[in-house]
Amino acid sequence: MTPDGNRPVVIEVEGATKTFVQRRRAARRRLRRERLDLHAVHDVSFTVQAGEMVGYLGPNGAGKSTTIKMLIGILTPTAGRLRVAGLDPARQRLALARRIGVVFGQTTPRHSASSSVSWRRSSRQVQARGSSSIASKSSANTRGAQPATWKRAG
Repeated sequence: MTPDGNRPVVIEVEGATKTFVQRRRAARRRLRRERLDLHAVHDVSFTVQAGEMVGYLGPNGAGKSTTIKMLIGILTPTAGRLRVAGLDPARQRLALARRIGVVFGQTTPRHSASSSVSWRRSSRQVQARGSSSIASKSSANTRGAQPATWKRAG
């Protein structure tokens, strides 16, 4: 908590914009290509305080994945300012990667979100024991009722 009793801001996004440039062939007789600007994210602003749980929802093509990729440093914003855990993701990607974890992908009955969380938790436990090997799954958690069983790889 901050001295004024508020929780610290862990994610701060101000005016984030990401524009992709696509070059398309113009009319058949033209030699030059046309420049087409695709606005994936336009002027997005929000904050997330420590301890908050947030859902980032929107229709296909709304820029959700692009925003997350900017937050973790995979993409750099065209405009705006982003801070995650006090770090600039575009400039301090490695330092940020040591502090956060992100799992991309769609959930299926075999690989649910709860099994992804179980994998992250278990892989951290393996690392905490001093093992440098990668954790491997020995049984699938298909219903999310019980945590998956894990063992060391190798």
